[in-house]
Amino acid sequence: MVLCEDLQLKEVATLGCGTFGRVDLAWSEAKQEYYAVKKFNIHEVVQQNRVEYVKREKQLLLLSSCPFVVKLIRSDMDRVNLGLVMEFVQGGELSNYLHDMSERELCAAVKFYSVEIVCALQHIHSKNIVYRDLKPENLLLSENGHIKISDFGLAKLLRGKTYTICGTAEYIAPEVILKKGYGVTVDWWSLGVLIFELLCGQPPFHGDSTEMVFEAIRQGSFTFPEGFDLSARDLIALLLERHPSKRAVDICSQKWFADVDWEKARTLSLQPPLIPAPFDLTDLSPLTECECQEASAQRERDHFSDWCETTSEAIH
Repeated sequence: MVLCEDLQLKEVATLGCGTFGRVDLAWSEAKQEYYAVKKFNIHEVVQQNRVEYVKREKQLLLLSSCPFVVKLIRSDMDRVNLGLVMEFVQGGELSNYLHDMSERELCAAVKFYSVEIVCALQHIHSKNIVYRDLKPENLLLSENGHIKISDFGLAKLLRGKTYTICGTAEYIAPEVILKKGYGVTVDWWSLGVLIFELLCGQPPFHGDSTEMVFEAIRQGSFTFPEGFDLSARDLIALLLERHPSKRAVDICSQKWFADVDWEKARTLSLQPPLIPAPFDLTDLSPLTECECQEASAQRERDHFSDWCETTSEAIH
């Protein structure tokens, strides 16, 4: 696949494969830097009726642009694939860095990353977007040690309540499961689950099947380990409030964040707890060869006639 001729991109490794797309690492000879290229097979997207979902992911990435969200550089298309060319976040997944920390170091690190996630969610929500996929796999570390939220495949621009049940089971808020309609406060619930998991090693609601997880969430009971930080406990309790209107109220004023300079946080001026090691290409999987079916007719490509436009205006 040849994308972005002006960047002179050459794909060199596979970063990951998902249900509806694949992400490759590409080197730009022109810019002398790496990019992540997320690709969608046009024929498969059309056949699976996912045209609007793919378009929405691109549009919401553009609309959510901020220092804590992976930056979309441009979009492109050939006869086989759609491509989203994004900044390459060299540190990889946040969870890779938390295993060998002392309890004190872990608590401080999780607080720092939680602060940056709060900044990200506040920005995303200010655009009337619900993210719906907050989990460790979607939290990356930049080369400078700051959070980058990735993968907007489940994000949605809200016009009133939405009712779709989606996301990873352990992070889904009760109002989603109960089909009551929901808004951006489901992301604050997911943050509560995330903080608990990063500090404890497992989410507060779990089970051997999706239905068992959902039942645990519906019941709403969980326990904190002995010796759990009291201010972190209060914050998690606020985020896991079952009534959405009471959830995450005055989150920046919570005791766990008492020593946080939020203005510095929003401008990436806080000192990260760690700096990732320099990126090593040998740590990645070789470029995966796959058979891609060419778009069977021009009419399939016509669904994406405006794909290469890099403006968020189309979403309004």
